[in-house]
Amino acid sequence: MAIETDARGAEAGAGGDAAAGVGPGFVLGLFFGEFRGDLVFPYPGPPLAAAPGDFPRRDGAAVGYCRNMGERFAELVKDGPAAAAEGLEAWGCGLVPVGDAASFDHVLRTARLGLLARAQLGGAVARVRGETWLLGSESAAAVLARLAGAAYALEASAFEAAGWLDRGVVDFRTAARASAVDPRVSHIGVETSFLETLCDRVATPAALDALQLHEPFGRAILGRRRVDASPAGWGLAAVGRSLPKSLGGFWSFVGRRLARSAAPPLAPVATPMLRPLGEALCRRTAAFGRAVERAWAAFGGSILARDGLLGHVDGAVVELASSACVLARLDASAASGTAPAEEHAIAELYLRDSGRRFDAALRALARDPDREAVAAGRTLLLKHPRS
Repeated sequence: MAIETDARGAEAGAGGDAAAGVGPGFVLGLFFGEFRGDLVFPYPGPPLAAAPGDFPRRDGAAVGYCRNMGERFAELVKDGPAAAAEGLEAWGCGLVPVGDAASFDHVLRTARLGLLARAQLGGAVARVRGETWLLGSESAAAVLARLAGAAYALEASAFEAAGWLDRGVVDFRTAARASAVDPRVSHIGVETSFLETLCDRVATPAALDALQLHEPFGRAILGRRRVDASPAGWGLAAVGRSLPKSLGGFWSFVGRRLARSAAPPLAPVATPMLRPLGEALCRRTAAFGRAVERAWAAFGGSILARDGLLGHVDGAVVELASSACVLARLDASAASGTAPAEEHAIAELYLRDSGRRFDAALRALARDPDREAVAAGRTLLLKHPRS
């Protein structure tokens, strides 16, 4: 299939039009208990098989780059894992960023890791099939399934974030001016920051597991460049600014809460058999919004200095965002009638595992792990007084 890209994403970023791009994004909306399904559905790719006659498909610039990276990888991988990883890194460095350069870098790095994880999966499957003792191993089968889920989630999240870049990019200055009036206004830096945490939480454990099968792509994944990026601080601060500071603000806040309770978020899933998964995701989103409000009410601005709580908030956001991307990808594939049985199995496994990790993060957020650490630290100080 021929691929054409346009520069809509770059033009949107250059213009900084508040009317076109400023508003509540998907990731920031999660902090308010909102599920912006219109920003995730329909899924932007990868493309389905070419129809007879092979028609050209137009992509936004960022989505087109991700597709072209896949084509590039198919050539590079013939020279081995190290050459593929280094070749993709060098290729990405030579591209003109779409909108915010840091966000574009997040998308490309996640797409790159998704490709490496997929190649790692292929090598691991071949290794298990070639060894009789591995073929009947339950632990090997579980490693393959979770590696497949990691690759699926990384690719789905990279394409969704690329789609956000192409739909309309707002520069940081424009977003800052707008968020001074409305704290629910997001910018693309917040929206793509979850990708870095996702790579740590998904790609790294899968690579370590697959190294047990002597699959060399794991070393390429573990050697990736890490960047400190997190949506937790921005999201919590936005929630804090939105909480009532006057009687009028209080009634406005109560009105928003009642409206949200009367009309819970919905996931626009097209495939009937996947709707229970969408409903569960929306329930978790609403629960997360309530938990964030309670945490801010309990700790105020000091929550931004509590690393333990921030870590659990980050973890919960990543699980919600990546699950939404995976569900959108599976829904698009199922609606087209081309989804193989193994895709359903792998995607649903990821969604169930992600849901359990989210539930654990929410319980930990309610428990306040920092309080336990502070108590233990004070015990040490009392035991070892200053001489």
